[in-house]
Amino acid sequence: MKTASFILFLWLTVSAFSQAMTVTNMTVTSVTTAASLASTLTSTITTLNTKTNTGTYSTLTVATNTAVWTWPVNLSCVGVCQNGGYQSVLIGRNAVLSNNHFGGVGTSFTMTDTNGVQFTIPVSATYGTNDLQIAILVSNAPASVLIPGILPSNYTNFLFGHTNLIRKYAFWLHKNSSAIELVTVGNQYPASNDATYGTTMSFATTGGIHGGSYPSGGDSGSPVFFVIGNTPVLAYTMTTAGGAGCFVSSDPYYGFIISKVGLANLSVLDMTNTYPSF
Repeated sequence: MKTASFILFLWLTVSAFSQAMTVTNMTVTSVTTAASLASTLTSTITTLNTKTNTGTYSTLTVATNTAVWTWPVNLSCVGVCQNGGYQSVLIGRNAVLSNNHFGGVGTSFTMTDTNGVQFTIPVSATYGTNDLQIAILVSNAPASVLIPGILPSNYTNFLFGHTNLIRKYAFWLHKNSSAIELVTVGNQYPASNDATYGTTMSFATTGGIHGGSYPSGGDSGSPVFFVIGNTPVLAYTMTTAGGAGCFVSSDPYYGFIISKVGLANLSVLDMTNTYPSF
């Protein structure tokens, strides 16, 4: 009887240990196989880039243009400034982000929603730092206009080695060429790199069917986006002919935007519950 009891005890011990190991292995597997931020930023836009659809667009119809290669990414946030017809982007329900030179947004902002309805909303106040301007609108844009995502300022916690976004794919709406063009992040640097404009990110052009060129006069304010799913994630708006701008997820710009727009009015992406940290 003692021998039988010992054998039963041993079997139960081994079985319990085996189950514990199984649970532990399952937990580790679920973490290590979760899609990383880096792979997610790459995967959607890489798939979109295989499409041979046109890159040609018009700012006030791009929200409903199913022919462009970036479709179904929702670009209803992109609109036109009263001042000089520059492109800019709705960053909060009542806030527009643009460049801060040549008058910025001006007195009003015009956009088209996902139903093809055009809206023009006057500007009540503007705030600028370096070459980034926030224009506050007198009323909210309709819910049928998508607010683009923004990476949180601690996004590097979700990149292996806490690195940067260099060589990650993005696209920009090249106003002067009327083309949506594929680019990669070419450089990231401190805001003090450029004493005049305070630029913190620049792009590098790519080849292929959707590759493009650098900006020229009149392209200021045009947005550069990453993509997650069908959501555009704003990187910056165009500032210089070298393809540079003020990266919205880097300080001092991230803090400045929050102070003027309000965190609750921004679409800051939740990294903690979505991607593994490093």
